[in-house]
Amino acid sequence: MTGTLVDFGLAETFTFETSRDQKETGCLHTGPSSEAPHGRPKDGPKYNELLKRSLKASRTKSDMLPEYIGWPTDDTRPTLKANRAGTRGFRAPEVLFKCVVQTPAVDIWSAGTILLFFLAKKWPIFAATSDMHALLEQALILGKEVMEKCAALHCRTFSTNIPEIGERKPWSMMVKTLNPSLLNFPPPPWDPPQSSEEASEQLHRQLTLDALDLLEKCLDPFSVYRINAKNALYHPFLAPDSTEVEAVGGDMMQLEDDAFFPHPFGDGICAKYHQQDSSGGELKVFIGADIEDPSHWIDVEAGEGIAIGYEPCEFHQDFDFS
Repeated sequence: MTGTLVDFGLAETFTFETSRDQKETGCLHTGPSSEAPHGRPKDGPKYNELLKRSLKASRTKSDMLPEYIGWPTDDTRPTLKANRAGTRGFRAPEVLFKCVVQTPAVDIWSAGTILLFFLAKKWPIFAATSDMHALLEQALILGKEVMEKCAALHCRTFSTNIPEIGERKPWSMMVKTLNPSLLNFPPPPWDPPQSSEEASEQLHRQLTLDALDLLEKCLDPFSVYRINAKNALYHPFLAPDSTEVEAVGGDMMQLEDDAFFPHPFGDGICAKYHQQDSSGGELKVFIGADIEDPSHWIDVEAGEGIAIGYEPCEFHQDFDFS
C-alpha cells in the first residue's frame, strides 16, 4: 500500500464537544462535535433575535453616507483575537471574520480553493494583502446578502456600498469566466455511447460537472453547512468509479476511506478496552482477562492503541469482536 505524505505545518489537534458540555462560543453556531464536525447553527428565540439584530445593523450601516462606511486607518479599538492560521488567499470567511471557534471546515475551504485553481487554470485568484480586502474579494462572488448573513453567524457585521458587490454568483460562473474552454464540450450524441471515444467524452463531461458541484460544496461560505471531509470523499467526483471497483473484484470494502480512518484514542471497534482520564492525559488499554482488575490495564503512549477503520488497535488483534 502506498500513499502521499502531506505536510500541514500549521495543523492543530482539537477535541469534539459532547452535547452535554458544549461551551458558549460567542458565535451563533456551536463548536465541533462528532455528530456535526463543523458545528451547527444555534436555534431558539434568543439566537434568532441576535441574528436579526446583526443583519439589521449591517444593512443600516450600508445605507449610510459614504463617509460613514468602511474602516478607519487609525482605528484605536482593541483588535479581535482569533486564530488566523493559514496562507493568504486560502483563508475561509470565518477566519477573516475572526471567529473564535473554528472547525475543520477551514481546511475544506482551503482544499476547495485549490480545486478552484485547477478548474480555472489560474493561480493566485485571491491576492489581497489584508483581511478586509480578502473579504471584499469573496464578496464579489458571494454577494452582499450572503456576506451579511455569514458575518452574523459569527456575531460580526458586514457593510459595504460598493456597487459591484451585488447578488451571489455560483463558483462555476467564475470558473467559466477564467477558463471558458472547461465547459465547451458537445452534448453526447448517444446514450449509452456508441464508441470508446464517445464514452471518454461522456466521462469527461460528467467528471467536470461533478468537480464543479464539489467546488460549490467546499466553498460554501457558511462553515456549518460546508461539506465535511468524510462526505467529500464519498462525493461522486472522488468516489470510486466502475473501473476501480472491477479492479478489486467488486469488494467495495477495499475502496472505502472509512477502512483507513485512524480513530481517536478510545473510539473504534475496541473502544470499551480503552481508558483516558478526564484531563485527556493518562492513557490505558486492557490486555488481560478481567476487565475489572486494574492490574490488567497498562499505560500506553500517545499514538499507541489507535484502531484503524473496522479493525481493532494493535493491543486487541486477538480479541473476538464478532
